[in-house]
Amino acid sequence: MKGDRHLGLGVVLFLVWATLAVYWDVQNHEFINLDDNLYVTENRELKEGVSMDGLLWAFTSRDRTYWHPLTWLSHMMDCQLYGLNSKGHHLNNLLFHLTNAVLLFLVLKRMTGELWPSAGVAAAFALHPLNVESVAWIASRKNVLSTFFWMLTLWSYVRYAEKPRILGYFMVLLFFALGLLAKPMLVTLPFVLLLLDLWPLARFRLPPAWAQETAPRGDGRPVFPKQATLPIIMEKLPLLLLSIASIWVSLGAAEEGGILLPDQMVPMGLRVQNALVSYVVYIRKTLWPHDLSVFVPYPASIPWWQSLVAGLFLIVVTMVAVRNAGRRPYILVGWLWYLGTLLPVIGLVQQGLWPAVADRFMYVPQVGLFILMVWSLAGLWISSRVSKAVLRLAVGALLLAMMVVTWVQVKCWRDSVALFSHALEVTPRNFLGHVNLGTALATRHQEAEAIEHFHKALDTGHPRPEQVHFNLGLSYNAMGDSDQALWHYHTAARINPRYAEPYIALGTFWLDQKNFDESLRYSFRALEIAKDSAKAHNNVGVALLYQGKPEEAAGHFKEALRIDPGYIIAKKNWERAIGGTAPGVKD
Repeated sequence: MKGDRHLGLGVVLFLVWATLAVYWDVQNHEFINLDDNLYVTENRELKEGVSMDGLLWAFTSRDRTYWHPLTWLSHMMDCQLYGLNSKGHHLNNLLFHLTNAVLLFLVLKRMTGELWPSAGVAAAFALHPLNVESVAWIASRKNVLSTFFWMLTLWSYVRYAEKPRILGYFMVLLFFALGLLAKPMLVTLPFVLLLLDLWPLARFRLPPAWAQETAPRGDGRPVFPKQATLPIIMEKLPLLLLSIASIWVSLGAAEEGGILLPDQMVPMGLRVQNALVSYVVYIRKTLWPHDLSVFVPYPASIPWWQSLVAGLFLIVVTMVAVRNAGRRPYILVGWLWYLGTLLPVIGLVQQGLWPAVADRFMYVPQVGLFILMVWSLAGLWISSRVSKAVLRLAVGALLLAMMVVTWVQVKCWRDSVALFSHALEVTPRNFLGHVNLGTALATRHQEAEAIEHFHKALDTGHPRPEQVHFNLGLSYNAMGDSDQALWHYHTAARINPRYAEPYIALGTFWLDQKNFDESLRYSFRALEIAKDSAKAHNNVGVALLYQGKPEEAAGHFKEALRIDPGYIIAKKNWERAIGGTAPGVKD
């Protein structure tokens, strides 16, 4: 027993060392221009740090993404501690991932009593390249944070299963609720707990044919009190009610925020086809992760035979898992864990710019595949005639290869240019890759290269062309080509008359030209669409100052500061307006 504890400590130390070794470079990475701005760098409610207004906003806001207040609070705390220094934000993501890997090992070891298979699953989870996206992307904090509470829920549940008590059950409910507040993907956890009741906890009173196989065999595995089926199911009902509440709130927030995609954008038939194919693609990516990309666009169509073959594959594997449930229950549990936990993000319901597949979606589901594969290999280890030294060498080589590929993949996330250049290498017809790479190049004042990528984004069918035309307008304006800039601004406004950004840009453009009437016309139009646009209010104020109307201008500068208290330019302009000094400054 003492030796087992020492080995367990050795496993934990290895997980810590190996994970830090492959991910340590993330501390030198920048924020990227995909959602990091939405979550942190341009989120005025959070980037000022912890405040009562920010706490209230975290629990009530529905205008950016689905409802996950605990994730907002996590980002808020990071901003309080590190400001907009990306190093601390990245290191906290890494710390959560590292903790999740250690907790996974401890939970599996406590449930099964088996050290090395538990260590194998945890090592695969810690080091697999598919998880780089969840760790190296600051906006993916919701993934690592919610999984932290997923693991704590499992730990509490195992303790409760050992000694069923009210306090133990309350801890299960508490950690599960906190996980749902971090990301609603945890809605499937009650069903995972039922799977664990089958194996390895073996809490069900099963028919003799299964019970003999799944019950502990006096080999050091823990023994959990058996119960009838109905009480085990009933104890999941409060958890299930929390899941239902989370789904209801999340869908309501998505619909209210306008990020719930209608069927006509991606037809339901295509969604179903892609879901079937994606289940197989994710397995292939787990076994051979050579084409990882931050965004994979939805295909225009999928050949019918691909979805048919994928569906038949899923059915066959499920039948095999069920047939072997008595002798090898870990196959059924791992397979259903994979199928079930991936269901919320398989794409049948879509929010925002939904990808065909995404590495981050596998952060929890892949654990099921690892359980299936590692415990199956452990069985072969026992029965194999191959030298154990050779098998150990093969396992070591596999872990080393995984570490190398993950280390290389981490470097792709160092900044937006590196990330989206890699994405375009992997998926050439990638409209998001082109537009985000163009935006990143524009921030480096490489406007000519940026314009080339913006045009390619239009050629590859960007679903929101008005945003691309707006970016083209900014780049042409930066190059001094006013005619092209105006054409693209007006094109963006014509495509989507409810898109405020081109009107704000036109207001700024005419300020530069000292045409204040035109500037006011477009700026007021922007405020009709987005009344809380601090930039539009500042533009109106500057134009009014030039027209000799300081009192009216001061009102708009004050409104800009109410919307964004950290808006330094508006503050200086307000001081000019109330002081009767020189005209204001545009943004």
